[in-house]
Amino acid sequence: MSWRNLLACSPNLAMSLCLVCSPQAVSQEMGKATVALRINQVEESFSGAVLVFDGPTPKEVAYGLPPDRDINVGRAPGGVLVRIERLKDARHSCRLQVDSNGDGQFDDEASHVVVPGSSVGVSVDRTWPNGTRHSLPYAINYDREVSPGSPIEESFFWTAHYRSEGRLRFRGCEALLVIWDINGDGAFDDDSRRGTNLSLDRNGDGRIWGREEYLKGGQVVEFCDGAFLVDGIAADGTSLVLVDTPLRIPRVGDEVPAFTVTTIEGTPLCSREMRGRVHLLEFWASWCRPCVEKFPLVRALEEDFKGELAIVAINVDEESRVPMALQIIKDKQLKWPHVVSGRGDSDTVWKMFGGMAGNRLSIPLYVLVDRNGKLSYAGNGGGESNELRTTLSALLKTSRVGNMDWTLRRLSPTLSSPPSNLTVPHPTPTKLESQNTPIGGRHTGS
Repeated sequence: MSWRNLLACSPNLAMSLCLVCSPQAVSQEMGKATVALRINQVEESFSGAVLVFDGPTPKEVAYGLPPDRDINVGRAPGGVLVRIERLKDARHSCRLQVDSNGDGQFDDEASHVVVPGSSVGVSVDRTWPNGTRHSLPYAINYDREVSPGSPIEESFFWTAHYRSEGRLRFRGCEALLVIWDINGDGAFDDDSRRGTNLSLDRNGDGRIWGREEYLKGGQVVEFCDGAFLVDGIAADGTSLVLVDTPLRIPRVGDEVPAFTVTTIEGTPLCSREMRGRVHLLEFWASWCRPCVEKFPLVRALEEDFKGELAIVAINVDEESRVPMALQIIKDKQLKWPHVVSGRGDSDTVWKMFGGMAGNRLSIPLYVLVDRNGKLSYAGNGGGESNELRTTLSALLKTSRVGNMDWTLRRLSPTLSSPPSNLTVPHPTPTKLESQNTPIGGRHTGS
């Protein structure tokens, strides 16, 4: 989805954006801002990664400690080598050594003994593309699971014990801004594809806490009546670049934002045409198992509400996975319109809708647009899509009553105020009137 498609849908939007994006206004309205950051080595990350070991064959990897070897060398994110030796004592202890300087040797490295359920702190020298070096702290947790009738599973979890942080200032507002290295590879790079790598202290309590304060770097960041996109993060965590954006995250109850998309058949679909019927926007990706598993449930909605519901599926895969997405559409025989742009999180339509209702570019996401073009629901549909079905049923019931209300109002002579000297004969009572329902009112009887 490009800006050109957005503008094609709404001439008024095009005019307003042209005013903002004109060469004279760019430096005033559409600027970039660099936020200075520093690494805080006190705060532990909320996420991490499991150490990887060599598998049975050269092409395989194991995410647990191989049971047939007493000495193993695993790999942590960023290529750090970790030597693990079973001590064969009653506590099932292991001796760990981390190649902290990256020379591939363990003779000069400290040893740490861990038991199941415990963790140890280590430091690793990291070198960034700009040539700077820094020693960063990590925690390694040892987990050992014993289940009757199942093989013993031993794994080691690697967590960064640092974050990069600074102050975001805009229009008199100020807040703590945090970048997380959520996979612990020592680089603040493309972690937004893995999870919420950006945080903003919205309530000003000095800490990062609560769902609304965790974001993905690819989504629209709203702050102090402004909206921004992350334009770049220094790999060494020393700075972050934000750029203004006219995109806004819509709310339930708002008019559907202006946009145009093109289906895989080449048919343009414009949001201003989403009137007269309830529309379901279905955001999905080929790698999202729950998305694919819910296709039969979406098909059931199409069949149960045929003629009242229009479905548009919007795929959010990266370009490399477009062939897989198209194959799924074909194999599953999904007949409703499909949009596959191959832009992933860069798609502007996805950036807008992907942040609705506290969502953080997570899929599946279902958005309902009522017959008047207003957003009525945004969520993952609930278990077995029951939440989506219940909301849709209520919305369609309201739409049917609304249609009846609109038709009766057109037929009712009481809507026009006749001259005071003109006598208008009262129409023959209808069934609705006999049930104390006024002409043009809603029918609540049987």
